[in-house]
Amino acid sequence: MDRRNLAIDIAALAVYLVAANPAVTGIGIHEWLGLGMPVIFFVHAAMHVDWVIEAVRGSFVRLSWARTGNAVLDLVIVAVVMVVMVSGVMVSGAVLPALGLYADGY
Repeated sequence: MDRRNLAIDIAALAVYLVAANPAVTGIGIHEWLGLGMPVIFFVHAAMHVDWVIEAVRGSFVRLSWARTGNAVLDLVIVAVVMVVMVSGVMVSGAVLPALGLYADGY
């Protein structure tokens, strides 16, 4: 792993650790940092796209329970993270009002 990858991964971890604790940052910062997390996720995935291609290709060429289990687990984790992000935006108390998308009485 080169220094650039390591720096981005450390920055992503630091942002996650700060965003994951709204008691420290407050709800507003928690929500805005959480909204930026998909960007960090896609930058991280783009930096490691060669590994992803090899992992997917290898899982179809050399079938095994371990590879299949890891692939299923990865897909489940990605799906859960996406559901959490969408539901977080849906119940937002800071981001949606700032964008003018907040319903009164909710």
